Amino acid sequence: MSLVEHSLRSERGLTLVELLIVMVLAGLIIGATWTIMTGAWGAWGRTSTAAALDMQSEAGLAAISSKMRMASSVDVADPQNPVIKVQGHSGETVYSFELEGTTLRMITTVPGGSSTTAPVAQDVSFIQVVETAYSGAYTISIACERSGASKTASTQVTVRR
Repeated sequence: MSLVEHSLRSERGLTLVELLIVMVLAGLIIGATWTIMTGAWGAWGRTSTAAALDMQSEAGLAAISSKMRMASSVDVADPQNPVIKVQGHSGETVYSFELEGTTLRMITTVPGGSSTTAPVAQDVSFIQVVETAYSGAYTISIACERSGASKTASTQVTVRR
């Protein structure tokens, strides 16, 4: 037997059965990897949305409660649109909060009548400020929703007059 014939016999390729086994194993590995990755991407998206809603609800609470702590008076005749008045050296500044669509806005009116509007929080579905049984104490509640996820936050503030 010549050297060429011996080489050809020892270097045989994959049989059809071996090739099919390799393809099935590769498919299983790719399928498992895909399942793990899509689950991880979904979990990341849910965590990201929850964190964003948490930040928005906390931003809304912080904006309202910081103004209430300085308030000379608080008007909650409309619990969804609280009006907070702060007495300063140059006069009274009025902060009113309004829910416009899903954006919570703070309208600041300074002595002299000029006003500015600034967004405070996004994805807000509900806001409520109610006076508790204790004089000067208020409960602020804010709910945020996006893509089926929701976050509700509340705090209690006592107005120091």
